[in-house]
Amino acid sequence: MLIFIVPSAILLTTSSTETLLQEAQTNLIQEKWKEAATILDELASSANASPEVMYDRGIAHYNLEQFDIASVAFEDAMSTSENQKLRTHSAFNYGNSVFEKTMQELEGTGTATTSDEAIAALKKAKDQINLSLQSYRRAIAENNNDTDARANGEFAWKLLQQLNEMQEQMEEQQQQQQEQEKQEQQQDEESAKEQEEDQEN
Repeated sequence: MLIFIVPSAILLTTSSTETLLQEAQTNLIQEKWKEAATILDELASSANASPEVMYDRGIAHYNLEQFDIASVAFEDAMSTSENQKLRTHSAFNYGNSVFEKTMQELEGTGTATTSDEAIAALKKAKDQINLSLQSYRRAIAENNNDTDARANGEFAWKLLQQLNEMQEQMEEQQQQQQEQEKQEQQQDEESAKEQEEDQEN
């Protein structure tokens, strides 16, 4: 289970946006994620959207399980903020968003998919988990005492090892299946040849 931190990050900037910011903050506190996301999406579309707005937008979309939007918002907050604490939280939550998005995508890879599709999905998942790991490492670099980032990083690392094992097993099974199909095809060709020879005789 990933650990997720939600600090109160909105800063009031101008009187024209103050009401919207206060309303978004109230919605976040009351866990009205959809309402908060709608306001924060509007505020984020302005050219001078603050890193705090982007961060809170990430919080709202993360809780709506819209992890792709959340990860972009956290990445924007992380890259534009000069506040170390906000950068640390953004890096941490970016990692969480990428991780959760990966888990969502992996849910669809089961017995209904071909082995090629499943292997491709695992490879993509491994790339995404590596992104999460980099993000947790960035959070730790910002704050060496960030035990949540360390715990999530360790969890992601273990998952990455499991995905590696799964991929190896699937590739081995795929190879065995291909060899078996090849043998069956050879046997079919040999038996067809024998039947043809019997007919000629």
